[in-house]
Amino acid sequence: MLTINRRYIFAVIAFILILVCIAGCGKKKECTTNADCNQKECFTNSCVKGQCVSAVVEDCCGNLKCEAQFGENKCTCEKDCGKCSGKQGQFVEFLCTKQNECVLGINASNVEEKTITEKVTTKGPSLLVTYTYEYPFDVQSSSFKISLQPESLADADFKAEITRIQVLEKLGKSKTKGSQEINILGEEELKKPLVSKNYPVNEEIMLQVNPATNTSEEKMGISVRVEFSYIDASHPDQPERQTDSFQKDFNEDFLFVKTTMPPACPKSCNDNNSCTVDLCSASTSYFCTHRLKTGLCCGNGVCETGETKCTCPMDCGDCEQDFGNYMEYVCAGFQCLAKLKDTNDIEKKTLMEEKQLGAFTFLIKSEYDLPFDVQSSSFKTTVEVIEKGESATPVTIKRLQLLNGIELLGEEIVSEVFNEVGDSTTLTIAPDFVMKNPEITLNPTLKIYYELTQRNQTIVNSYSKNFGNIVFVKPEVT
Repeated sequence: MLTINRRYIFAVIAFILILVCIAGCGKKKECTTNADCNQKECFTNSCVKGQCVSAVVEDCCGNLKCEAQFGENKCTCEKDCGKCSGKQGQFVEFLCTKQNECVLGINASNVEEKTITEKVTTKGPSLLVTYTYEYPFDVQSSSFKISLQPESLADADFKAEITRIQVLEKLGKSKTKGSQEINILGEEELKKPLVSKNYPVNEEIMLQVNPATNTSEEKMGISVRVEFSYIDASHPDQPERQTDSFQKDFNEDFLFVKTTMPPACPKSCNDNNSCTVDLCSASTSYFCTHRLKTGLCCGNGVCETGETKCTCPMDCGDCEQDFGNYMEYVCAGFQCLAKLKDTNDIEKKTLMEEKQLGAFTFLIKSEYDLPFDVQSSSFKTTVEVIEKGESATPVTIKRLQLLNGIELLGEEIVSEVFNEVGDSTTLTIAPDFVMKNPEITLNPTLKIYYELTQRNQTIVNSYSKNFGNIVFVKPEVT
């Protein structure tokens, strides 16, 4: 039978007790109460068996856990979720929205509004065109703006009407036809008149652009095409509308960007036109739209019954303007009427000439006003015999005509007989023709038809006097 040394057993037991004592008694006591433990934000520390024990506080920014279930993200708790930052191109970067969402957007301080204004000469009116756009161009919130107006009051007389505006992407040369291919990014079909340089046609065009899927930014070459119709003001007798167009090729590429900013309407969509209903909602893709109201309204782009240039210039055009050198349009009541700028501008003109008619020598004196008012003025011609030949027979003036080329401006039938030196008469002819404008320049000729008898035969002849260029005016109000 095996005999165990008691001393050996006691030594082993003692060794084990020493180890237990070292293990249990070697750890330093940290606390006796919870107050002895250092408190940290988003953690609770309590004293457990002399030791400080930490526990994570949920729903607390700073607990080193990004708790989406409690609304934490990179904008609400950078400590736990990280910082909302980083560029995705030249302009697109991660930003925090007002709703505390980390999205791809553009810093407003980096957006530049660009404006280009230039004169466009067409077959009809000359126009002043202004293009406005943002660089970079956010396809979700930016719009392309264009403003068109007649360069002058004379250009407004063409009564131009904008019919279509297109914003195009230039795609290069077609391999088949050699012409430049185009991609329509935005288009507006219109019927808006250019009646006044004070009331331009303003349009906002939304562009449908999708930058390449592997990038948030893309450069494109852009053109704008404008189509319009007009009446040729230089040929009022041909009122058919003509069509024309022009195209603007931008030298600088547009930079289109695609962000993940939540769409929102602008602070205001007011276009300051009482004839439109201003709308913006999800149904308009958060862009402003302006719907015309029904019924008569000054500002709807149509000069309607009851509206005149004096009551509604934005639809009917401007009234108060100069016309030519002597005339102007003014509002008289509700009507736009032609008026002489200054009655002191009227001067008397006199032309004198000696002319042999038959055996008589006549002094012919013509008098008229410049400018010539067709409603109150007349051409006066005084005919006086100043010399009589030996074989003179009576001369009878039968008719007077005022001609512009072959156009008859006025005519008078008379019967004035001249027999002796000193015989004299004053003949008057008042023009009677249609003036489509209140001031025109003509080159009139006075033609006097007369008869005399020679060798028992009646001779009919005429005398003509050209007055050169004369300005004719037709005031409607004094």
